[in-house]
Amino acid sequence: MPKINPELTFNKVLALINLFGLIYFSKILYLHENLSTAQYFFVAFLPLIVTTSLYWYNRYFIATGLLTCYCLLLLAPKGCPPFDHNARYNTTKNNLSSIKSAIQLYHVRQSKFPQTTVSGDTKTTLDNKKTLEAILSNTGDHGDGTEYIQGAVPAELISSEMGDNYVCIIQTKIEYLSDQSHRQNCINSKIPNAIGKTVGGYLYYPQEGLIRLNFKVNQNDLQMGQQNNVGDLFKDWKEWSTKNPDLDQDYPVRW
Repeated sequence: MPKINPELTFNKVLALINLFGLIYFSKILYLHENLSTAQYFFVAFLPLIVTTSLYWYNRYFIATGLLTCYCLLLLAPKGCPPFDHNARYNTTKNNLSSIKSAIQLYHVRQSKFPQTTVSGDTKTTLDNKKTLEAILSNTGDHGDGTEYIQGAVPAELISSEMGDNYVCIIQTKIEYLSDQSHRQNCINSKIPNAIGKTVGGYLYYPQEGLIRLNFKVNQNDLQMGQQNNVGDLFKDWKEWSTKNPDLDQDYPVRW
């Protein structure tokens, strides 16, 4: 009967460290990512078994090489789309919530909502006109002396990877509730990147301090019927949305 060698050699220590590290990573995937069984096998279980086995049997260089490639793939901009999309999705919701909070706090202190005179995504525009960003960041004395946001209005990250923080100002409630995804009714003589295509950014109605993401609205009134969920708004989100079935009734235009 062969004897079992209980000696904990260097390669076995590396194998155990690798094993526990990847188990921990697998737990994070399980808790925070909606992966199919096949995806989970290739993203977590297979790398765990292969690299741990290689370390255990003294294949240091091969194991380290594979582990390095594995990490580089995860860290690459498009190496693992679910991670990137989840971050963009959650960041956009948080950014919109922060902007709404800043507008409401301004209203509490001033008994009125920020009254912008022009659309834009910069702190001030030509002729020193007030953008929402200029008022909330108190740039050029356009605000009330308080910085409700620091720096720029945070961009939404759903319409593109680079994001869009252009705030389209409209004059009526009907316009706010209807489709403005081409920025056709923005108060501004020069509207960037809006001709002939749907863009992102925000839509702001100063009279009531209402702000939403400027995505396509299906009906004449966004309060009527269902709108487009994130998977239907932009093609690169469709695959992501199928892996998040709990969000199939989540309409960003209503956030």
